[in-house]
Amino acid sequence: MGTVRILILSILLSGCGIGFQSLTLDDSAAAPITKSQAFNFFGARQVFLNSTTDVWGLEKDACKDFQEVRMDNAHQTVLHLNWNKTTCDWVGFGIGWSGWQAKDMSEVMEYGEFVFNIRAAEGISPIPTMIFLLEDYGTTMSAGVAGAGCIERYPIDTVWQECRLPLSAFDYKTCGIDLTNIKQLVIELQGSGNLLMDNIRIEPQVNRQIANKKVFPPSVVSTNATVDLMKSTDTKIWGLGSIKGRYFDKIGNDGVIRMQWEDCDDCYWYRWGLSWTNWKAANMSATADRAAVSFEIRNLSDAGVTKLPITLTLESYDYTNASIELDSKTLNGAMLESQWLRVSIPFEDFKGYKNLNVSKLKQLIVLTKGSGLVEMRNISIDINE
Repeated sequence: MGTVRILILSILLSGCGIGFQSLTLDDSAAAPITKSQAFNFFGARQVFLNSTTDVWGLEKDACKDFQEVRMDNAHQTVLHLNWNKTTCDWVGFGIGWSGWQAKDMSEVMEYGEFVFNIRAAEGISPIPTMIFLLEDYGTTMSAGVAGAGCIERYPIDTVWQECRLPLSAFDYKTCGIDLTNIKQLVIELQGSGNLLMDNIRIEPQVNRQIANKKVFPPSVVSTNATVDLMKSTDTKIWGLGSIKGRYFDKIGNDGVIRMQWEDCDDCYWYRWGLSWTNWKAANMSATADRAAVSFEIRNLSDAGVTKLPITLTLESYDYTNASIELDSKTLNGAMLESQWLRVSIPFEDFKGYKNLNVSKLKQLIVLTKGSGLVEMRNISIDINE
């Protein structure tokens, strides 16, 4: 019956001299969406403002003290972020904005950016490294790094300033994230800091000079050649210092890491780690099967040993990981004494390597147990021919 009515209407309109143009799905898709159109139909622009209802991770622990605090009329409820990652593997929080509803961000990634306000809680603050992670309801994550290039001016003092991180800096085109089904924003913090953060939102990109014309690098970089981790300017180390029975630190100018630690049951802070790509995701899809973690190591305790209570872990941004212990097999039965011993461990020898996402590697972690006095140097990611 409906078809008959449409046919009659078509005949009548044709008789009035009104013509029809055929419209196919291909014709509709051919017209690209504009920036204004994308944001007209995107309703989940406000991520955080004056309410922590959708925020998790604010509980205090050994490494962080995150709180919502009342400020003034201009900045009412803000996030006070005070952290020191030294003793923890992960520090951060998440926001399932818009009441944890699924957000469709597929049309705004090309044109939008995360915008937020930031200031030091007191005095002058170093520039923090914040890793923004968009997660979909299938648990796939896409990462973008907010660092020096995002801030409006130097230094970060007690005056509010605006920071901008383009969504185009995320690795969403290659990571497989479902942009039509976004669950939350997770913000991971590196190093230490004491900041106030407010009014996190998504806005159209604007053309403005940011921090002396800083260029936003890609959030994923390839590791296709050997990297000397202790000499590279892209290497960022966390976990050094003296804390509760352990002392890990760099000594001298030769990139030597000294690790001295006492017996401790389940001491989670007996670890340190590093990113060799300035916290960008390291894509080693083409080289991981030829890659190895290499270093020189020596044991400065009283007796020579053939194994050490040390575990190395490769971790990816999707939290897959692979680990290996420095046992007699890994060390090829060599005696560890005060002389330097060269060790090279292929990625493929790490337990869990087959499930490790080598396209988004995040860091190398060194975990100690028991007690010991050990030095490491000339740490590198080697790509063998």
